[in-house]
Amino acid sequence: MRLRCSRASNRAFVAICSAIAALSAESHLESFHMDSEGSGRWPWLIYAICGGTSGVVVPCVEIRKGALTKTDILAMRAALRANYPQPASEADRNSSHQYGFVEIDERTELRLSGAFDGDGGSVLVACACRCRALFDSNDSEWVNLVVPGYGACKAKLGDRGVRFAADAGRPACLEKRLKGALELFYVEFETPGVLIDVLVLVTRGLCSLKLYFKAEDTTAASHVDLCTLARACPNLLHLCLRYATVVVSEHDAALRLWSVKTIELDECSNTLADLVGCLRDPELRIAREVVQLKVTPRKNEVFVEEEVRELMTHDGEFPPLVKEKLPRSSKSAVISVVTAAIWSTKPIYGMDSYILSLIFAFASTPTQRSIAYRFLYSWNTKLVWNSFALQGEVRNLVTYDRDCLPLVKTKLRLDILEVAIWFAFESFDLNIGFSMKLLREAVDLFTISAASKYFEVQ
Repeated sequence: MRLRCSRASNRAFVAICSAIAALSAESHLESFHMDSEGSGRWPWLIYAICGGTSGVVVPCVEIRKGALTKTDILAMRAALRANYPQPASEADRNSSHQYGFVEIDERTELRLSGAFDGDGGSVLVACACRCRALFDSNDSEWVNLVVPGYGACKAKLGDRGVRFAADAGRPACLEKRLKGALELFYVEFETPGVLIDVLVLVTRGLCSLKLYFKAEDTTAASHVDLCTLARACPNLLHLCLRYATVVVSEHDAALRLWSVKTIELDECSNTLADLVGCLRDPELRIAREVVQLKVTPRKNEVFVEEEVRELMTHDGEFPPLVKEKLPRSSKSAVISVVTAAIWSTKPIYGMDSYILSLIFAFASTPTQRSIAYRFLYSWNTKLVWNSFALQGEVRNLVTYDRDCLPLVKTKLRLDILEVAIWFAFESFDLNIGFSMKLLREAVDLFTISAASKYFEVQ
């Protein structure tokens, strides 16, 4: 199931967020797309994505429009600490407010309390549910709660068994964060630091980030430092930026360990010099492991010719999979496994998922790097060949559609796969750690060079 909601009223917005925060594992929600345009919506979004009463994490979240400020970040942090989208202020919380839960029976009457629109009418709950709640001792007859599918409500204590159970100690804050994909489209960030703050706040081990700024935004708020991004999202594999000013401030420890695999910079500024420097530095994992890089400058902007030439020299490379060549001792161990004549047990019985994953990495061909550079003319917005490619060479290249550009070749050689299986089985009679090291090192010995290179021309 995919949920997309745009131009929602505030009432509908909080109702949807409250439903997301209480998802069951059987719901199978694949993606959640929501506009954040409007005052006070960010705490509700953070509650839906990272809080609530459910531990289910939505694989893909897309947020469009709206403005994000330092004040919003503080409100989001408060909502996470309390696990409540409208937390009480610190002064009030210490005196008269308590967080907890309320069990609601079917057909319990609730009063809609406006998150933004003021108090509304009454509703009867369609089914029993457990709700996150905030109790104010100054209003002892009622309890505030977040009801899935309804949003902010009030329930009368004692009505149909409504009872408030306070948290024991600190509020019950869930430790769920985004791990899959996050897409932020045309959100106005007050400063570059606000962007990093929200990434640190809502993600843990994020795999994919897509970030589009507004085309007319040339302020410092649209600057993206890859070093800072590497610290905020160390496990990122796929990065797509549009209308950003991309810089690399330093080659620090976080950048050296950053294992991003694909980078797409669409109509970005100040890009090539720092990118070329990254590909030139063998200490960076980007230089060794990035497999696809697409770069497009802003309209009517052209990068320095020497930088483009150096960038394109990396197109078609086979990034190294190991740091050093296979030592003789490892070669001897592999040969001894291959030439062993008698086996008492079938090796397949010793396989597990981890060993099998190493075997397929061991037997597959290396990943071929793809780098594409292009520029746009604003007078016809047509994609043209860059001036640094010779037309005679371009005619001999195969043109690939942008969405079908091959990234990884995964042909397997059966003879290598057979060797790897027997070699992995031998590890159960030797030392498991030793065999893992040999499997990783053996990649360099048995990898195959693919014949063709790819270049994107449109």
